[in-house]
Formats: sequence, C-alpha cells, structure tokens
Amino acid sequence: MVIAAGQGPNGGPVPPAVLDALGGRWRAVAASAAGRVLELAAGGVEETVRAECSRRARYDTILSFMRTPEVADLDDFVAALELLLADDGWILMIEPSGSGNTGRRRRRPSPDQAGRDVVSALRAGGFTVADLHRRELVSAPARWRRYVEIRARRETPVRT
Repeated sequence: MVIAAGQGPNGGPVPPAVLDALGGRWRAVAASAAGRVLELAAGGVEETVRAECSRRARYDTILSFMRTPEVADLDDFVAALELLLADDGWILMIEPSGSGNTGRRRRRPSPDQAGRDVVSALRAGGFTVADLHRRELVSAPARWRRYVEIRARRETPVRT
C-alpha cells in the first residue's frame, strides 16, 4: 500500500505531515478490504477511474486515501465509483472534510473545501454511509485539519 499525495485542482498536494500522521489509521482501514480491490493511487485519479469504467471493471472494495482534492467534480467522481463497485461492495475512504463538526464546535468549510462534502456527495450518489467518523488532526495546517473516515455501500444492491 502506497501512502502518497497527488496534486489536484481542489486543494493541491496533501502535506506530508498529514500523510504521516494518518498513515497508520489508513493502513488499519485498508486492512479490512476484501475481494477484488481497487486502491486509487495518487496522481491521475480521474484518469484511472475513467479507464477502469471504460473496461467495465468491478471491484468488491474501493480504497481512497486523500484523493478527493485531486478531482475536479466530486459528484462525477462518486458516480464513477458507483459504476466500479460490485453489487455488495464497499468504499473505504479517509478524505478531507468539507463540512460538519468535530464535536468541539460547528465551523464553516474553508473556501477551497466549500462544496466538497464527501459524505453528502456519497449519499446523493446513492450510497449508504454505514460507518462515519469525523476527526480533527490538530497538528495539521488549518485547511487539512478536519477529515472523515467513511465506510459506504450502495443503498440498494444492483441485480443483473
């Protein structure tokens, strides 16, 4: 498993300190992956997802660690993941949080993360978020401080 950051139009590269601090947590999340697994690598995430969709690939688990800052349109990204996910598959993510609170106090999303609420995008895309943890990494730069750990699956499995 590679823990690396890509560069994207919506937030730039994830600071190495954030990757280091969350690496152990990510390894624990990824260890629960089963079946055919697609781990989204840093850099070129949208191209990888498009290529897998064109091959009509299906995965039992899709892993995404700090990849949403790389995508131009979060809703399109979620729709593509839905196409790649097997009927009873899981999406496991740790991503920057664009909204919500960390239990301390409610805050508005920073301008670069506004409208980038991964949880809402997954729900709007037809996924049930089965496990959600909103967390704060106090040692991170402000715009990378809040993140979410997510386990999601389809609301209704597709039957073919």
